Amino acid sequence: MNVVRARILLVGIFLSGLVLQCICILTVYSKAAITSNDVTALLVKVLEIYSVPLAVILGGIFARPANPTATGASEGVSSAAFWVAVGLALVWNALLLWRGAAFSVAAFSPSIEDNVNLFASYLEAISRASLFLVAGALAYFFSKT
Repeated sequence: MNVVRARILLVGIFLSGLVLQCICILTVYSKAAITSNDVTALLVKVLEIYSVPLAVILGGIFARPANPTATGASEGVSSAAFWVAVGLALVWNALLLWRGAAFSVAAFSPSIEDNVNLFASYLEAISRASLFLVAGALAYFFSKT
């Protein structure tokens, strides 16, 4: 696996997680289960959470010279490092996304008790506690020359 392909996959994982989380929130709003103020608050929370990993990714992308072959960006990376990074990225996103999916399901099932405050507090707590899972891997893959 070369660095460029690893970066593309990691970017895809995080952007997909962000988009899916936003879709979950907007689905609940479309069901009229939350107000527009709640949507704004939850979208801001999700953007705050994803800002750290995406800042590392975007910083690594924009800090690169225009010619990646001149800096060795096509060099290979350890298969183990790649799969650990992908696995950790998937775990981090899954920890956040399952709760977004549960929040969406609750909007369609009145018997399930859920609310914006419970969802937001879960996102806050889990994202802070689990950021270590992806910080090192992203720094490794996006600072590599």
